[in-house]
Amino acid sequence: NFSPIRRTLKLSTFYFIKVKCIDWHETDKKIASCSRDKNIWVWGFNPTTYEYECENILEGHTNDVKFVKWIDYSTLVSCSYDDTIRVWSENDDDFEEFQVLKAH
Repeated sequence: NFSPIRRTLKLSTFYFIKVKCIDWHETDKKIASCSRDKNIWVWGFNPTTYEYECENILEGHTNDVKFVKWIDYSTLVSCSYDDTIRVWSENDDDFEEFQVLKAH
């Protein structure tokens, strides 16, 4: 018998933009989301409120972001309708755009 694992996700209430994709970090203490606002939002779990709170907003895409994925402990990849794939690297709780791959 198949029993799906369910995760309840409660994001801070100010996040009203249509979310396109969410990916859980391997520790389950962070998630990344992307949306039509052209940004990637990184959320951290607050054990006091049992909510995910926004820790970082990654800006760089010029169109809707359609996909986001953690590829290791500190690296995040996003792709957008602007025909770019961006690689983000976390360093001391802040993210830097590490690489931009453009369609040709």
